[in-house]
Amino acid sequence: MVLSTDLVGAMEYNDIFGAIEIVARAGFDACDFPFNYVYGLENNPILNGDYKAYAKKTLSHAKRCGIYFNQAHAPLPTYDFNADKEKNDKKYLAIIRSIEMCEIMNIPRLVIHPVDCYGQNVDEFEYNIKLFESFIPYLKQHGVKLAIENIYRVKDKATGEKDITPTDSPELLKKYIDALPSEYFTVCLDLGHAFVTGYKPEDFMRALKKGSITALHVHDASGNIDRHNLPFLGDNDWQGIINGLKEIEYDGDFTYENWRFDRFFPNDLLIDSLKFKERLGRWFIKQIKG
Repeated sequence: MVLSTDLVGAMEYNDIFGAIEIVARAGFDACDFPFNYVYGLENNPILNGDYKAYAKKTLSHAKRCGIYFNQAHAPLPTYDFNADKEKNDKKYLAIIRSIEMCEIMNIPRLVIHPVDCYGQNVDEFEYNIKLFESFIPYLKQHGVKLAIENIYRVKDKATGEKDITPTDSPELLKKYIDALPSEYFTVCLDLGHAFVTGYKPEDFMRALKKGSITALHVHDASGNIDRHNLPFLGDNDWQGIINGLKEIEYDGDFTYENWRFDRFFPNDLLIDSLKFKERLGRWFIKQIKG
């Protein structure tokens, strides 16, 4: 099982190339490329300049460091009802280019969020299915899959009152993935997001058909707060998660997304925190595969 991590935490002190290098030095097999973060840079390389050359440069750097990209995260939000048409058109183009860049960078799957349609006069399920299906020609052309991530909405963080979001229950996530062709779509199960909904992450695992989940975002949460912390520093039942992954015979990658943990430490301790994460990740993999 491949051990991977996000790069966003390491980018607190480094540019994307420095983050790739230090994650490789810490011993990780792979990393999750953050198109979502890169899209927000002042000189956005996805829309500005030669994006293909940027993808090739990034891939070459990763190879020199002895690491590769096992997955990537699409720009966020996927669509914003509060933004104007020009901004949303740019975001849509950025997602298409991210798919193309995934092919160049040998990235097999691009994680994407469903669109939160709260307060809009649209059928949320139909809206998202139509949007996801619009990417199929590009997925087919570039040999990439979209990995739908489970998300959540907390209406009132003080009380924990929740509104329903597209994929915040096992049944809703199953509805989405069952409606889309498996040739082009899969699931990235975010373990922290799952906990915040009030369900257990293993409830999501058991609700989906075996093989539907091919990617993870591994992080811990507390109560109704999406903390993106290291496992065992929040409220998730990690033995339950291990048991659930074993039960569904999960054979995808183990990919951290706990950038807040990385940001806890000063720059000169970042490599040590990453090495501890790597050691903990190897322990998890041993438990899952054992």
